[in-house]
Amino acid sequence: MLLIVVGLFFTGVPLFMDKVHSKSDLVEISATLRNCSFDEHRGPRYHTYLYYLYLNNYPNTFQISADFVPYFDKDYFEKTVQSGDTLHVFISRHDYAAIDYQEKVKLFGIYKDNTTYYLNCDQVIQKYNDGLQLYGGLIFIFVGLLLFYFNKDKLKISNYIL
Repeated sequence: MLLIVVGLFFTGVPLFMDKVHSKSDLVEISATLRNCSFDEHRGPRYHTYLYYLYLNNYPNTFQISADFVPYFDKDYFEKTVQSGDTLHVFISRHDYAAIDYQEKVKLFGIYKDNTTYYLNCDQVIQKYNDGLQLYGGLIFIFVGLLLFYFNKDKLKISNYIL
């Protein structure tokens, strides 16, 4: 039963995600970089990325999602960008509309000018819409239903004992 609930959660997540299908669904913000931090925490079973940009005139933390880290050129960013440089970042329209109320804002693109990018919007949007959560959720539901079907006799017996 737990697998079915987890599956329903994962299949429901895409319904509530921001609708971003192209660069035109994003809002560009030009701002001066105040600071950045790129922390990684590795354990025996996990790898966590905490990649943040802090921009002048915005109290928010602009985050590069762990799913997008493979598309972020961190080394190039650290070599060519300094505090005080102007960056063009792309965020969803929903995040932009609620920017005054959100602590963290998900980045879809980071550019220094028209030719230099560190996080390419097109690659990130493709990853964002890959449907992996939906397919994973459907697999959880399917496996949960199979387990339920093959163990339904045991469930009936346990009901009589209670």
